[in-house]
Amino acid sequence: MKNELRLLKNNWVDYFSVVIFALGSGFVLLLQIYFHEVFHYSVLQAAIILGAAGSGQLIGSFCANFYLKLIKHLFHAYKVTARSATRCSLMLLSAATTILFILFTMNSYYLPFVFISFLLGITLSLFYPIIQSVLFENLSVSQAVAASSLKRLALNLGVGVSLTLISFVTHHPKILFLSIACLMLIPTLLFLSQLTKHSIFDSDDKTIKASNKFSLKFSKPIILWGITIFLGTAIFFQTISVYPMYLHDYYGIDTALFGRLMLINIFMVLAFQFVAPLVERKLGIHFISALGMGIMSVGIGMVLFHSFSIVILSFVIWSIGEIFYLGMITVYIKMFSINDPQKSLIYSSYYFFLFYLGKTLGPILGSLAYVHLQDKNIALIVIIIIGLLGMLPFLWLRDT
Repeated sequence: MKNELRLLKNNWVDYFSVVIFALGSGFVLLLQIYFHEVFHYSVLQAAIILGAAGSGQLIGSFCANFYLKLIKHLFHAYKVTARSATRCSLMLLSAATTILFILFTMNSYYLPFVFISFLLGITLSLFYPIIQSVLFENLSVSQAVAASSLKRLALNLGVGVSLTLISFVTHHPKILFLSIACLMLIPTLLFLSQLTKHSIFDSDDKTIKASNKFSLKFSKPIILWGITIFLGTAIFFQTISVYPMYLHDYYGIDTALFGRLMLINIFMVLAFQFVAPLVERKLGIHFISALGMGIMSVGIGMVLFHSFSIVILSFVIWSIGEIFYLGMITVYIKMFSINDPQKSLIYSSYYFFLFYLGKTLGPILGSLAYVHLQDKNIALIVIIIIGLLGMLPFLWLRDT
């Protein structure tokens, strides 16, 4: 724990910014069910709003390298040192996200909601690869495991605050949007005050090449890792799509109650996230990641037993899977870039590209299947099967 506290002390502004940005991510988690219940859009219309955010996240993650390089060029154009480029890029994203939530407050029409959600997805996805590369700067693989767990804590703390806000002001969207917008101003000001802090991107000899495509050699380990990212993300984000719709249809759980139940997940991650690094030291990253994916998918499917007590247990079980899977999957970034720290942002972009691809396609495909299947139970059974099959690439990674 001493190591984790040292990491937090050295990068407290960055971890705090993750907490605040997670407010926006937490809102995105409930976009579909929120707009279905509060704004009375159909399931597929609400899925399109969620899909728009996911598409924006997909595009943003693809352009993170280019965005950061563009900011550096702008700094050079105005004869400003590149030392503050990374902090400035993060500050601009914070300010843009604040404006988008203000626009949510001012709007009441469907198509603008779709467009604003798309832009929100872009700003969120540009933020995470850059901040993750900064947090992993100069760390060993074992330290990256701790940093990844600490980042998961920050994410879930922010999502917890977001879900709490949503649960208490569900039917007051303007208050909700404005509250998140005001909170987003905080990292904007913090990054402004930290513009002179050094980063791996500030040194000319460590400049990352800008590109609108991934500069990766797609070796077998990279491909296998990509498959696990996509499948795991597609399964995990059924918790914002098929999962809450199933709970709504079979248990009568509305957005407010679902948001409160999601606090079980937040509590689990906050209380037990650092169990993952301890277990990883004994069992290895590949085994823990595979175990997490399997537990996560089985936990989601447990609601098939049609008992409210099982619903509570379901939240607990898939949260344990999340702790293992999402706590470990980003550590592969450090493993693959250990001999070339400059590639950290490139691998982060690759990770988030597939992460958001799963987040976009998973809920859309799940919603289509859920809407058109006469037996809704089949949708959850398929999720379990895909999750168990998704464990196989991790076993192959052990042998590479």
